[in-house]
Amino acid sequence: NREYVTRNLALKLALPVAVVVFWLAVLEIGVRLFSPATENALLPVRNCLQRSNLLGVEFQRSCRGKVHKWKMRTNVHGLRGREVRDDGTIRILALGASTTYWFGVEEEESYPLRLERVLNAGASPPRYQVINAGVPGYTSYQGLMFLRERGLALEPAVVLVDFGSNDAIRDGDIAVAID
Repeated sequence: NREYVTRNLALKLALPVAVVVFWLAVLEIGVRLFSPATENALLPVRNCLQRSNLLGVEFQRSCRGKVHKWKMRTNVHGLRGREVRDDGTIRILALGASTTYWFGVEEEESYPLRLERVLNAGASPPRYQVINAGVPGYTSYQGLMFLRERGLALEPAVVLVDFGSNDAIRDGDIAVAID
C-alpha cells in the first residue's frame, strides 16, 4: 500500500515538473536567441589583452581593436594610443586604471590626450607629450610594478597616478576572459 501511494504521488508530480522544465527550457532558448548581446565592459571586442607574468594581464603591443563601439589601438609599448615620440618633448606618464585609459570614449577624448592639447595650446612645436598607461582593472600594485619595470624606461619628467577603486573592489580575474 505504501509503494502504491509513493508511485501514485510520483506520477502526479511528474507532469507538473515536466511542464515547468519544458517552459524554463523554452524561456532559456528564447533569451539566448532574442536578447541583445552583452559584453564585459572591460574587454575589447577584438581582444587586445594577453597574460603577463609581471602584471597578470596587459595589452598586446601594436594591436587594433574595439571596446564596444569605440576604436582602440596600442603602441609598441602596449599602451593606449599613438607611438611615444623621441623628439625632445617633455614626457608625462599618466598611470592608472580605466579612468586613465578613459574607458568609453575614443582615444582623442581620453584625459591624457586632452591634457596634452591643453599643455601644448599655442606652443609651436609641441613641448609636451602625455603617455596613456591606463589599463582597465589595474590596481595600485600593478601600477607600481608597471612603473618600476617599464614606465620609468620611458623617461617621464612627470608621473600622474590615478588608482583606488580597483584596490577596494575585486570582481575576479579579467584575464580569465582572454583564455
